[in-house]
Amino acid sequence: MTIQNSQIDFSEYFTERAKRRRMNSLASLFKYSKNDPSLISIGGGMPSPDLFPFITVSTNVVEPGNNAISFDEGKENGLDITLNRSNQNGSKVEPLKTLLQYAGGKGMLSLLDFCKAHMKSFHCPKYKDWDVVSSVGNTDALNKALELFLDEGDSILVCEWTYPAAIQTFHSSGINRVSVKIDGEGMVPSALDEVCSSWSGEKPLRMVYLIPTGQNPTGATMSL
Repeated sequence: MTIQNSQIDFSEYFTERAKRRRMNSLASLFKYSKNDPSLISIGGGMPSPDLFPFITVSTNVVEPGNNAISFDEGKENGLDITLNRSNQNGSKVEPLKTLLQYAGGKGMLSLLDFCKAHMKSFHCPKYKDWDVVSSVGNTDALNKALELFLDEGDSILVCEWTYPAAIQTFHSSGINRVSVKIDGEGMVPSALDEVCSSWSGEKPLRMVYLIPTGQNPTGATMSL
């Protein structure tokens, strides 16, 4: 079943800080240097790829689908991967001159394509206009989401046992935690409904923080 997802304007839920954000004026200039390789722009501090010191980068990784890896010294079998400075001879991975350069906030195209293929194959999103955004870690992504949707003094619904780094992030952001009971499958829906129905705080509840798969620290996984 595919859920027809109508366009939703989430801007009304943005924090005042998020609403003040504007497009980086320098970003509008990148299209000119992209269309003309001979043009070197120093407006955004982007160095010439010719100055990058790396010619090739090689590594040895576990071969996809092979979990029977021997960790005995000298007996490891893996897949050799080499990244070149220029074109990758048909590879979908960008060359080093691109990987080492400043890029957009969403991440490298090859990484995004891989993540999208993984999501589509294993998680089967039920709507069409989904997307992925890369981050440097879950706490970084959480912090960005909090800046976007929660102001200091707002409250967030969390499992009664939850990820310690998230607790620290909520605390440093001035966000109050509202605990909800959990069981072997994560947050209990009836308990969530009870907390929301009886909420009497000064500000409305606006966000729920969940770890649906392998909940930390309990290891619970939510069923469908």
